[in-house]
Amino acid sequence: MMCVCAPLCRDPRRVNTEFFFSGDDVDKPCGHIRPVETPEEANARQRCSERKLREDGERQQAAQRRESRRSEARLKEGLRLEMLAARRSEEAKVHAERVLEMERVEKDHEEKREEEEKRSVTNMEYLAVFLEKHGFAGVNNKKTDLRGWRYPLHVAVGERDVSAVRLLLKAGAQTSVKSTSGSTPLELARKPSTRGKPDGEDIVALLDAAVATGTLN
Repeated sequence: MMCVCAPLCRDPRRVNTEFFFSGDDVDKPCGHIRPVETPEEANARQRCSERKLREDGERQQAAQRRESRRSEARLKEGLRLEMLAARRSEEAKVHAERVLEMERVEKDHEEKREEEEKRSVTNMEYLAVFLEKHGFAGVNNKKTDLRGWRYPLHVAVGERDVSAVRLLLKAGAQTSVKSTSGSTPLELARKPSTRGKPDGEDIVALLDAAVATGTLN
């Protein structure tokens, strides 16, 4: 049986060897030979061990850096998602407030429109009642009787009916018409009332504005 260390035993350069024999293997001169490690081999083994430790350390550091980068990436992604969620929440809040404001404005407009419609109906009814009461067929219709002729504005001014004057002007009553006495509604409004009616300052202001602008003539 050939000893596995036979090449070493036959190597004349390896003169430093130690022989260990057991009682059963005395006839096997190379059975328990343990070569003595040379300084070069010890240095090589030391360098190999140091290189292995260094490589293990580098691999560990590389793994730590990768994990650190992954942790940093996860943190950044978490912050990005939080900021995105906060921005979307703020946008949703602003949108909801805008919708509520639009609904409020629309509701206000609707209420105002309904109020104006009611007021318009009421005003038309009031004007219709006034014209019918005094026997006028229209806002610019001239009525003639034993006292002469006059227009609806003359009657409204004579009665100091501010609402009737305003509605007649709004309906297109002319301010330049004259009664039998030759007075316009404005001239009549400036005269003191002889029937216990209040002075017509408000009516004068309405007629002055209508005459000045010409939009209601």
